[in-house]
Amino acid sequence: MSRLTTAYERLLSQFRDRPKWISYLSVLFARMQDSDNMIYALATERHIDTAQGVWLDQVGEIIGFVRPEAYVEDDYIFTYKDIGGPDDVNKGFATIPATTGGKYQDVDGGLTYDGIPMSDDDYRQAIKGKAGNTKKLGTLKNITLFCRDVFGYEADVTSPITGFVLVTPREFITAQQKWLTELLAPLIAGVTIRVEYFDIS
Repeated sequence: MSRLTTAYERLLSQFRDRPKWISYLSVLFARMQDSDNMIYALATERHIDTAQGVWLDQVGEIIGFVRPEAYVEDDYIFTYKDIGGPDDVNKGFATIPATTGGKYQDVDGGLTYDGIPMSDDDYRQAIKGKAGNTKKLGTLKNITLFCRDVFGYEADVTSPITGFVLVTPREFITAQQKWLTELLAPLIAGVTIRVEYFDIS
């Protein structure tokens, strides 16, 4: 029941036929109802599992991870490498959908849609990944668990040289998953991480 409905029901009989008084109550209690709605939203809409849109953006800002742009779907990306094998051996110029053409991605970068934000589901997963790594040590075991628990893929995690961590997925992962793993995985300061499908050792 709204505040305005309650106010009308409790209105003394001598004021029921006063249009100006009724108008005043409408404005006053409509404002109060707006405040009630805002307080309720602040208390309920920012839960990580249910937040959407701007409410999820607020959760991300609290965690310290602003929503990035959406990645181009992998079906529209081809990758060139001068070392190691391709991320997807079945993908090349001929397999890029002809209706939209392909977009080039080098070994270091991803491709995003300018001005189009990452979807709520992907952003929620990334926020959980960042929050879950708070105060975790950047051990090889923790990075392995991060890949499995946050993004759902198994990987071999090694450190072939000091200050470098190599993550080799055992299955195909998207360009976005690769980027987020390199960005959010728990690391010790001064350590570089690379997600690749080949062993550089």
